[in-house]
Amino acid sequence: MNHHMRITVTPNILRYWWGQLNKQYFHSALPVPTFKVARMDYVGLYSNDPYGIVGAGTITVSLRVSTRGAMLATLAHEMLHQLQDLQGRPMVHGRFFNVVGRRISRKLGASIL
Repeated sequence: MNHHMRITVTPNILRYWWGQLNKQYFHSALPVPTFKVARMDYVGLYSNDPYGIVGAGTITVSLRVSTRGAMLATLAHEMLHQLQDLQGRPMVHGRFFNVVGRRISRKLGASIL
């Protein structure tokens, strides 16, 4: 897979790759979130569902993300926050996040931390 390939991120592209990553790295455990692409200061954001559905929040990726590798790393990072939400864990970059994040980074071939 060419991680340097330039792409235009769209919600449909995020949905497709989220499905692939969910199967490959999260054992299809994550519920489908809402996907958004927006201008923002950071590259990605996972936010809780406003109606309290655990794990089914929104993944937003910045318009600044312009390569397949950056998109996959950002998406996997936000999916790890989604897993924290689903499991009732604090959504912080603590020990759990770093241990699981390093494992996914090795398999993905790109750092998600």
